[in-house]
Amino acid sequence: MSILLTIETGPDSESAAHDSTRTTYLIRIGQSLVVGRDWHAADIVIEADTALSRAHFRVAVSADGGLLTDLGSSHGTLINGQRATETELNDGDQVAAGETRFSVEHIDDSVVQRVAPDDANQLEADPARTDQPPQSTVTLRILQTISAPAGQLQYRWLFVTLLAEESVILGRVAERSDICIPDDSGMSGRHLEVSQSKGQCRAVDLNSSNGSFLNGQRFSNELLHNGDEILCGSTYVLVQIRSDESENKPTAQQTIGNLAGSRGLRQQARLQSRGYQIVNATPFSFAPLVGRIGFPGHSLTMIVKATFQLVHDGVMELAEEQALPTGDVPFPGEDDPAVPQRYESDFAFYKPKADVLLAGHCHAPDGQQVQKLNVALQVGDLQQQLIAYGERFWQLKKREWKMTDPVPFSKLELRYKHAFGGEGFDENPHGVGCYDKNLKRADSPLPLPQLLAPSDVPTTPADQLEVVGFGPKGKWHGRRREQLGTYDKKWEETRWPWYPDDFQWDHFNAATTALQIDPYLQGDEEVVLTNLNPDHSELRCRLPGIRIRCFINRAGEAFREVPTKLDTMWIDVDTGQCVLVWRGNAQVVSEECEDVRQLFMLQERLDEPPLSLNDCHAKLVNELAARKLKFVPPLESPPQKSGEDLAQSSRESKAPDGAAPVQELANEVDQQFQQLRAEIRNAQIAAGVDPNQFDKQVEAETVRLAKEWNLDGGTIPPGFEYKAAMEFWNLQKSIHDAQVAAGVEANPLPPPPTPKPEVVPEVEETGWTRDKVEAHHASGGSLEGQMLAGLDLSGLDLTGANLRAAILRKAKLVGTTLHDANLGLANLAAADLTDADLTRANLKHADFSGAVLHKARLDNTDATGTIMAGVWLTSASMQNANAVRACFADADLTGAILNHSKFDNADFTSARLTRSSLISCSLVSARLQSVSARDAKFDHSDMTKIRASESDCVMATFHQASAPDSIWEMANLTACDFTWAKLQRANFTKAALKDARLTAADLAGARLTKSVMRRALLADANLFEANLQQVDLRYANLSRASFYGAEVSDALWEHSVQDAVNWKMTKRAQEQTS
Repeated sequence: MSILLTIETGPDSESAAHDSTRTTYLIRIGQSLVVGRDWHAADIVIEADTALSRAHFRVAVSADGGLLTDLGSSHGTLINGQRATETELNDGDQVAAGETRFSVEHIDDSVVQRVAPDDANQLEADPARTDQPPQSTVTLRILQTISAPAGQLQYRWLFVTLLAEESVILGRVAERSDICIPDDSGMSGRHLEVSQSKGQCRAVDLNSSNGSFLNGQRFSNELLHNGDEILCGSTYVLVQIRSDESENKPTAQQTIGNLAGSRGLRQQARLQSRGYQIVNATPFSFAPLVGRIGFPGHSLTMIVKATFQLVHDGVMELAEEQALPTGDVPFPGEDDPAVPQRYESDFAFYKPKADVLLAGHCHAPDGQQVQKLNVALQVGDLQQQLIAYGERFWQLKKREWKMTDPVPFSKLELRYKHAFGGEGFDENPHGVGCYDKNLKRADSPLPLPQLLAPSDVPTTPADQLEVVGFGPKGKWHGRRREQLGTYDKKWEETRWPWYPDDFQWDHFNAATTALQIDPYLQGDEEVVLTNLNPDHSELRCRLPGIRIRCFINRAGEAFREVPTKLDTMWIDVDTGQCVLVWRGNAQVVSEECEDVRQLFMLQERLDEPPLSLNDCHAKLVNELAARKLKFVPPLESPPQKSGEDLAQSSRESKAPDGAAPVQELANEVDQQFQQLRAEIRNAQIAAGVDPNQFDKQVEAETVRLAKEWNLDGGTIPPGFEYKAAMEFWNLQKSIHDAQVAAGVEANPLPPPPTPKPEVVPEVEETGWTRDKVEAHHASGGSLEGQMLAGLDLSGLDLTGANLRAAILRKAKLVGTTLHDANLGLANLAAADLTDADLTRANLKHADFSGAVLHKARLDNTDATGTIMAGVWLTSASMQNANAVRACFADADLTGAILNHSKFDNADFTSARLTRSSLISCSLVSARLQSVSARDAKFDHSDMTKIRASESDCVMATFHQASAPDSIWEMANLTACDFTWAKLQRANFTKAALKDARLTAADLAGARLTKSVMRRALLADANLFEANLQQVDLRYANLSRASFYGAEVSDALWEHSVQDAVNWKMTKRAQEQTS
């Protein structure tokens, strides 16, 4: 169960009552939010309500329900009119605090499905949450349409808070998402995931149908900034990231994070270099397109696409759903790209004239059956007419061609396959009616074209007729093919891959010549459709009368306007919609547009004078300022700092860089960890096992042990000294590793502490002891679901034991034999399994978090979905295992043997794989970001679509590995061996590949931009159409490599070996011949 807390009224209740927007906060299981008027003390801030205390009340949600706690407020908190100090919240409760009123709504787990963290049940009793909020809080502000009564839209702001290591999924289907938005038809069932991990917030598009857009630009996986806007369907998500400013003194762990946090700094730098900022102040969609207009210079085309609804005898109205820029859209069931498209691609670089296009059916008035129909399209002064006929055929009678009467029809699709043309007729080879002029006979009737110009009256099959239609012409035939230019050796050597110098920009004008407007559309023309609408034989409407203006803000240059023209109008008469496209071009310094800071677009009324350039610049400044103010929702005011706060901020700004709070070496278990916990919990429930009962047993055991050890009396429990010493040694080890990674002289690392023998008391409440466990198993008894936490079962032979869902937390299983044991769903967190034998054991969905498995044997195990986050698997053997979707985040697998195992979709984020062996493994879509895999072996493994960004794989081997579509951005791959590896379309942007061996590797389509490949061995490698811009290949061996069609601009080649290299279709070929 989760809670929706909605602000109903406030200090400005009169205006709020008339506002169509509501503000709601989602509080999920395991979360605790504070309401107040101080930005530093509260999560839900209502600054305008002076009757609220700085931190007024807290709402905490656990699996048992919601709890409201008054935090000593001056004026108290009322629930349903009764003063409350600590009260359970029921569905429908009304809360009053200060002058603000809240309503409470319970949400069932079927709507919000995330499983609580381990300590969720303790949150309401944790007073520290008010005084010590998390280091970083992410708030997603979701603008959601909740109803649309006649003449008025109603919205709700839904606020979702993400704490550290939390994630949330947005979608349209409740069973597949955490936040369900069922009314958004443009959203997929599982559309977008937003997560917070390691102090960073990331958004991932979950392969949605319509895509997700970050600040107007489509994306798949991106880090988020404060103030970012995400569009999913028609739902806006605004991101607010707030850091904890109240904690100034860095902890030891945070200081280590600064020392070892260069990875985080690189991630931040990459985020900032994401490029220009798109500021779209229109309700329309936008797309940038980088090209080479003005070759050899670079250009940026700004494309604004608007969708409107046709209104008979009126002005077109803005459509509820705005179509996104798209490529060619074929007719349904048509897969031949040479056939004229239903909708021509929006991604044209430039159009010298405006296209008027139309798709759909013509209709006879009142749906009557007719033999022919006059059809017309008029836009302003431009008019095009054609006549649609029913099916007709040529028949040869008495050596004379006769035409049959048209077959009556009521509607006909307007396609070029119904227009004049046919095989061998270049202008329209997909049409009908073009026959040999010497044709004397036919074995069957010959069809005539059904769409003809009014002036065309055919008399014989040999007549040459005009090709008429309202849709885009085929780009590979007729006029458009001729305008493509000449693609010869000169082009190959001088302009490839850009268009040749005789390319004609008219090629992008897809409309017939009769439907092109010179120069462009104004935007307020009248549109008349004759017999193109089933309800109106003559539909009249007018374009919306707006102008789009685009601007570019470059570094070190003045704010400039980009001339923008309305160059495309496309009407879909079947849906009654009209698409308008504006386009403008600006020069940029490179493909990455490093000189561009902002792109800005706004709309104006044509009947109003255009704003001055200064006024437009002021609008841009206001838009940027609004984003930086953390977007304030209705009923809230922008947070303002007091003088004391400003003074405190000033003091913080003078703190040394090393004091900045960093969480790089904190627990880095991401959303996969939580998902696996959820899966385990669901599996327990499905198996009839009560997961809450285990929590209660652990809690009861904790209470009993506390009494036995007299903790309240101040005595130190056995093992406490070793635990503290071990934590201190881990701290020293982290500092040592960070110093080594940073190239700083490292202090000697002392040996780890040795634990003293610890006597674990028998568990009286359940009655289990070591001897009883051994005897019970020997007699064939089951241990399923039993509480065995803390028991010393070292050395026992538990072959085939049924320990399913057993609690073995902190148990000692050193040298224990667990051959063929069933440990599915078991909890072995922090257990010691050194030298244990788990061969062929069932470990599905078990939890080994923090366990020690040094030299353990896990061969042939089923570890599907198992949590091994933070485990020690050093020198362990896990061969032929199935660990699909397992979590090894932060695990230490140094020297482990993992050959022939399946790790598809497994998570190895920040794991240590030094000297480990993963030969012939399957790692499809596995996560290996930030792993340390020096000297590891991945030979012959399937690594398709792995994500290994910022990994450290120095001297690792990938001999004959298959890793197409893999991601290695900013990875350290120095001296790695990729001989004969399959790396098609792999991303090695900014990777270090010095001294790497890539002999005979397949890098077709790979992206190696700005990578360092000095002294690399690329002999016989295939780099077909790879991107090697700004790559450092000095002293590399490129013998017999193929760079056919590769992009090699600005690459460094000095002293490289280039014997028998294939440079065809590259600039390098031109350089060598000049």
